[in-house]
Amino acid sequence: RPRLVRSPGKDAHACRNRGAPALVAPLPRRYTRPVLIVATGTELVVPATAATAAAVAVDAVDAPHTPRTVSASRNAQGAAMNTTSSTASTVSTVSPESTALPSPRIRDLPNDDLPRERLARHGGGALSTAELVAIIVRSGGPGQSALQIAQTLVARFGLVGIVHASLDELCAVAGCGPATAVQLKAAVELGRRLAVPPADTRVRIAAAADIARLLAPEMARLEQEHLRVVLLTTRHDVLAVHEVYKGSVNQSQVRPAEVFREAVRRNAPAVVVVHNHPSGDPAPSPDDIHLTRQLVQAGRLLGVRLVDHVVIAEHGWASLRERGLGFEAG
Repeated sequence: RPRLVRSPGKDAHACRNRGAPALVAPLPRRYTRPVLIVATGTELVVPATAATAAAVAVDAVDAPHTPRTVSASRNAQGAAMNTTSSTASTVSTVSPESTALPSPRIRDLPNDDLPRERLARHGGGALSTAELVAIIVRSGGPGQSALQIAQTLVARFGLVGIVHASLDELCAVAGCGPATAVQLKAAVELGRRLAVPPADTRVRIAAAADIARLLAPEMARLEQEHLRVVLLTTRHDVLAVHEVYKGSVNQSQVRPAEVFREAVRRNAPAVVVVHNHPSGDPAPSPDDIHLTRQLVQAGRLLGVRLVDHVVIAEHGWASLRERGLGFEAG
């Protein structure tokens, strides 16, 4: 009965060591086309990668030095050995229709097509989201390249979903283990920190766009509503950002006294109120407008000026002052 020899794909020394003449097949270690599989008198020589990709059925050999036809079938389970009688000597190839070979790995691609080389040559803007994720993923898994794993992650979660997905959710994707998931989260955190000014940097608010640049990287994709108050100096430099509410933010739940409490405690002469819309639409709601009117009036009584009320969402931001909503009398 012929035996299956898992060879690195260069030659058939294993057959020679067992006393059988080897039929050398020039099988490359890396390949993307159908693989040539050959049989010798007592052994079957096939690259290890192909052996894992196809179940191989072998026709036995009458004479110990006569090569025989080797056939591969997707439906065969394991190596099904069947003995037949024949004097013909043939070698056959595995057709792509009958056997699904592994997809090319990233390192098998031409150098010009590798994501890392393309980024180094053309910059990150030339790469797709999946290619950028593949650079972070680094290596593939069984039967999958890093690029395929990255494509699955992007297709399942989207870029925003990857930011918010838990480690367990990322690890549920085949090929994405705990180490890869942590690498993704580390890259996301670096991007978030880059978008937020350092704590020791004095930020001056001259327009609503400055508030958006300050808080949108963190607040735009929050899954719950948050209401924060930005405390300002007389020159509108940022003193601090204080979170007041988390959950459902509407005018019936928000108490003006809570919004201005920290500003009064720290003698801040002006504030900007900021909250997010998890829906992704930054358009101010009627409740947002009504709340703004209440805060403008409360601020006058307390001697704290409400500079603006800014709504942040995934698809942009909106300034109620710039739109003339709730600031009619102020």
